Amino acid sequence: MAQMKISVSIPHLEKEYDVNVPDTVSGEKLYNALLQRTKDLLESDDGGENVFELFSKRLGKKVYPDYRDVSLKDIGVKEGDTIIVKKDLDPGGC
Repeated sequence: MAQMKISVSIPHLEKEYDVNVPDTVSGEKLYNALLQRTKDLLESDDGGENVFELFSKRLGKKVYPDYRDVSLKDIGVKEGDTIIVKKDLDPGGC
């Protein structure tokens, strides 16, 4: 299992992190780790719970939830890539 360094950008919080992750980590595991580390992600203006999507900036692909169980490596994410955390504007899918 190889490690890769990626950047995680959270524009609405004006934060960016450089992180080392196993290349076998899935989008879901990355998402859950972000929720544990960044409590600000959970807070919503209306008191509800925020829902997020993770995008690969270089690939233009949604890493989470579309590829929930697929490793970042298998999606095509590479060393140095940026993952962008965006609020899901339609969390209910309605």
